[in-house]
This record gives sequence, C-alpha cells and structure tokens, in this order.
Amino acid sequence: MNCPMPKEFVRALLPESSRGRKRLDDRRVLNGIVGKFRTGTAWRYVSDRYGP
Repeated sequence: MNCPMPKEFVRALLPESSRGRKRLDDRRVLNGIVGKFRTGTAWRYVSDRYGP
C-alpha cells in the first residue's frame, strides 16, 4: 500500500493494547480493509492473509 500519509500519523490513530489477544500486524489489517473497500467484496471473501 503506497500512501502519502506518514506512518507516525497513522500509528497515532491506532490503539495500543496491553490486554487481551495479541495484536495483528497493523499494516496487514489495514491492507485488508483497503482491499475490501476497493473491490467491494463481502467481508467473508476477503483473503485470510489479511488476518482472521
């Protein structure tokens, strides 16, 4: 994903969790979300490589 926004700006918007389940890689999850909206597909058809 080539984005003109600096990583620091995006990182500041993401939560920092110290409890519960281990967090997934933020970039991987965001790529999945962007891909879903680009293609217009249903969530159940989004590839598993973007997370569970």
